[in-house]
Amino acid sequence: MGQDLTTAAGTTRKQEVSLCAIEWSQKLLPAAAQGIVGLSQGPMSLVKQLGFTEFSYCLRDPLNSTLRSPLWFGGNAQSAAGGKDGWRTTALVEISTESSQLPEWAKNDYYVELDQICINGKCSGQLQQQDFRLRPSHGGKGLMLVDSGSTYMHLDPKIFEALKRVMREALGVKVVTKVVTNGKVESKMNCFDEAPTIEPDLVLKFPKADMSIPWASYVEKGKHGFCLYILEGASILGNFQQHNVSMLYDLKKKELSFKRVDDCSSTTL
Repeated sequence: MGQDLTTAAGTTRKQEVSLCAIEWSQKLLPAAAQGIVGLSQGPMSLVKQLGFTEFSYCLRDPLNSTLRSPLWFGGNAQSAAGGKDGWRTTALVEISTESSQLPEWAKNDYYVELDQICINGKCSGQLQQQDFRLRPSHGGKGLMLVDSGSTYMHLDPKIFEALKRVMREALGVKVVTKVVTNGKVESKMNCFDEAPTIEPDLVLKFPKADMSIPWASYVEKGKHGFCLYILEGASILGNFQQHNVSMLYDLKKKELSFKRVDDCSSTTL
């Protein structure tokens, strides 16, 4: 398909892009969604097909559908995403799928090293290599997949246990697993055993860069009490924790930069 593409620099060019169809009857997307944009380094992703090595996005507050989530490509993506100041940068880690149980396409995703988790000055200490069943050459530290397609944050079970210890020390509460029922469907939720008295940010410490996640982006107060938007599993930074954060990917430098903004829709060219 031929498209006129306008980059962050304001230039326009004709670009041939291949698209894939989705069978709506399979319910692979929510009803409100109009499609999926692939942003990995794989051959069918929009990033790869357009040939850019730098792109940025900012995900709006999901509770306000009137706002927009901008996506920029090109060398001026940083400026378009909110100027050159205030960014924090960490390295993107390349992985190998050889001698691992990961599929070949996993090496096209984006990974960062997760050093520590902190809340209100209480930290986990150095996190060890999680069970990704791979052999990366990054020194054995914990890895986290950065994924705009996953809803919530996931933490490797050992790292999740470290988070629970930090919450106990910082908030004075225990994290317990509750089985909740929605109609005929049962699910598990990780919730506090009592109401906390403070609502501090959750800080993810990456090499040379800290990401502060506001209370409302990792704790929900609902009918089941105070529950976490964090699940157990292979560690993933989901899109719920990326709301109102400008995320900048530089594939040539192999770097991920980010900064929090008040409102994604207020960032303009």
